Parts: sequence; structure tokens; C-alpha cells
Amino acid sequence: MPRKLDQDPGDPSSADDVDASLVSRTDLRRDQRRRESVLLALATKLAALKPEQLDRLELTDSQLETIDELRVIASASARNRALKRLRAELRETDLVVLERRMNALTGTGPSAPAEVTEWRTRLVSGNDADLNAFVERFPGADRAQLRTLARRAVHARPSEQARTSLRLERALRAAMRG
Repeated sequence: MPRKLDQDPGDPSSADDVDASLVSRTDLRRDQRRRESVLLALATKLAALKPEQLDRLELTDSQLETIDELRVIASASARNRALKRLRAELRETDLVVLERRMNALTGTGPSAPAEVTEWRTRLVSGNDADLNAFVERFPGADRAQLRTLARRAVHARPSEQARTSLRLERALRAAMRG
């Protein structure tokens, strides 16, 4: 954008206008496509949830009706149309809040795997204080099972380490949910 004669070159508002005009239409379209694919993936996840779970997400009535329609549609093309309609309805919702609710509901999300990995690392270290801390935080956990799985993970052969670590992580996830 050319500078006008009456514009001050040091004026910060004119710099913002120039920066805004430097975003290409291709970048804008790419961002829009990325957002639409995220919305479609979210719509697909919502369609897979149980009705009790959907009630806890506090969705609008029109979104719930569209999801109910999705459950009974057998035709692939009709299902895609309904998913697109749900995607359009999701554009008006706060996606960050909805993602947090879904993660809390399903027990997944960015913090859950990191927390499981952290606990696995602490338990494999062999410190009983870490095991006590875990059982104190998650009272439904089976102390003996976790101790056995942690010891197996430590003493496993290299070819079996991945499998034993996975078993320990599954037990940790189950204890965290329960």
C-alpha cells in the first residue's frame, strides 16, 4: 500500500495497515481450510459420542438435533451433508471451551498423556514415595498391581520394554479414570 502524502511515516496506525495488507489471500484461504477441517473432525467426534455424553457438553438444540439425525443416516452422501451442516452450526460456538469439555468428558487431551508419562517415569524409578503419592492422589488405584507392573518395566528385556511400559500406562490411565 503506497503511503499517502499526508501520512506520517512514523505513525504506528499506518504500520498496522501495511502489516494487515501483507497477509496474502492464499494464506487466508489456507487458514480457512484448516479451520474447516478442524470443525469437520470435531463434528465427526461429536457424532460418535453417546447421548449421555452429549448432554454434558451443553450443545444447542439444533446441534443436538443434527447429531441425532446423523446417528440414523445410512447413506454416505447424506451423512456427509449432515456433517457439513453440523460443521456450519459449530462455527458459532467457542471451540476452545467445547474441546476442553470433550477432553474432560473422554479423559483425553493434551495434559492427560503427559501426566500418564510423568507418572510412569516416576514409578519406574522404583521410589515407593512416588507410588504412595500416586495412590494417595488416585485412591482407586491398585498399589500391588502398579508396583508389579513398574518392576516388570524396569527389569524387562529390551525386546519387551515397550510392551511392559504400555501395560503400566494402561493401568495408570485406568486408575486415573476410576
